[in-house]
Amino acid sequence: MMHASRNRIIALNLISFLGQGSLYMMNLAFVYYIRYTIGASALAVGVAGAVYNLTYLIGCLLLIPRLSAFRKSRMIIVAYAGMGLSIGLLMMTRSLPLIYLCLAAYGAFMSLVWPSVEGWLTEGLEGRLLNKVLGFFSFSWSFGVAVSPIAATFLSSSDPLHTLAAGEILFAIIIAIVICVSMKYGEMPYVERSYGEEGNGSGNDRRGERIMGWIGAAAVYFVLFITLNIFPMHALEGLGISEEASGLVLSLRGFVSCVFFVVLSRVSWWQRSRKRILLSQILLLISAMMMALSSSLPMIVISFSAFALLFPVLYSISAYFSAAGSEDKALTMRVHEAMLNLGSVLGCLAGGAVYGRAGYKALWLMTAAALLAAIAAEAMLFLRSPRERGAGTQDALRSR
Repeated sequence: MMHASRNRIIALNLISFLGQGSLYMMNLAFVYYIRYTIGASALAVGVAGAVYNLTYLIGCLLLIPRLSAFRKSRMIIVAYAGMGLSIGLLMMTRSLPLIYLCLAAYGAFMSLVWPSVEGWLTEGLEGRLLNKVLGFFSFSWSFGVAVSPIAATFLSSSDPLHTLAAGEILFAIIIAIVICVSMKYGEMPYVERSYGEEGNGSGNDRRGERIMGWIGAAAVYFVLFITLNIFPMHALEGLGISEEASGLVLSLRGFVSCVFFVVLSRVSWWQRSRKRILLSQILLLISAMMMALSSSLPMIVISFSAFALLFPVLYSISAYFSAAGSEDKALTMRVHEAMLNLGSVLGCLAGGAVYGRAGYKALWLMTAAALLAAIAAEAMLFLRSPRERGAGTQDALRSR
C-alpha cells in the first residue's frame, strides 16, 4: 500500500511538472500571439491573462465543490482534454472576443486540476511530513515553470503557434500518464493519515497565519503576473532585449525559486512567527522597487533573483498554513488557489492598463502601493494577536 501511494505521489508530481511547465509556456505564448501576431494593445494582453485566471478563480470556489464526488483521475483527464480543446480552438482564430471566450473555457477546465491534486497530497498530513510533501510538490511544478520560458521564447521567436502546439502535445502526454496510473493502481486515494505530530485541533489557532498567508499569496502572484505579462513586452519594446534573453531571465527566476523550495522543505523557521510573514511581505515590496529601477540586464537579473527568493517563501507560507491544522484541507487549499488567482487577475488587468497608459516605472509605483496595502492588512492582523509579541506561535513550535 505504501509503495502504491509513493508511486501515485511521484506520478502526481510528474504531472505537476509537465502541467505547470505547459501552462507557463502557454502564458508567454498568449502574450506574443495577442501582442505581435494579432497586433493588440498591452491592455488586451492583460485582459487575456485576467480572463482565464478569473474563470479559474470562479471554478475553484464554485465548480470544484460540486464535483468533489467524482474520481480525481477522471477530473484531471477531463480538465486537460478541455484545456487542449480550448487552445485548439484559440489557435484557429484571430478574433479577440473569440480568443477571450476560449481562454475563459481554458481557465474553467484548469480549475479542476490543482485544488484536487493539492487536497489529495496534503490530506491527513501535518508537521514535518506535510512540509516535506508540499516541498516536493512545489519543487515539481516550479521546476516546470523554470524550464518553460526558455522553450516558450525559443518556439515563439518564429511563431507563437508553435508554443501552443507544444503545449497541446504535453497535455496529451499528461492524459496518457493519468490513464496509465489509474489503470495500474486504481483510483488515487488519500494517503495514510498521520496526525501524530500536529492534530486537527489547532485549526482555530492557525486562522491568523492562514489569513496572513493568503494575503501574501495574492500579493506575490500580483507581482508574478506583472512580470510574466508585462516584462516580456517591456524588455522587447523598451529595452531592446530579445525574446530569448527575456526568456532566460524568467527561467533564472524559476530555477532560483525551484532551489529555494527545496531549502524550505527542510527547514521550519518560516512557520514559527507571524513577524516573519510580515517581514517577507516587506522584502517583497523592496524587490518590486528594485525591479522598477532596473534598466540594464545585470540589474534586471539581480532584481528578479531577489523576487525569486521571496516567491517560494510567500507561496509556501500560504500553502502550509492552508493545510496545517485544517479539518477540510481540500477546502482551505481551494481558498489558497483562489487567492493566488485573485492576485493573478489583478496583476494582469492592472499591469496591462497602467503599462499601456503610463509606462513601466508607473506600473511598479502602482505595484508598490498595492503591496503597501497588503502589508497594512497583515500588520493589523499581527497587532490584533496578543499572543505574539516576539515569541513564535506555540502551536508551530509544538509541531517541530
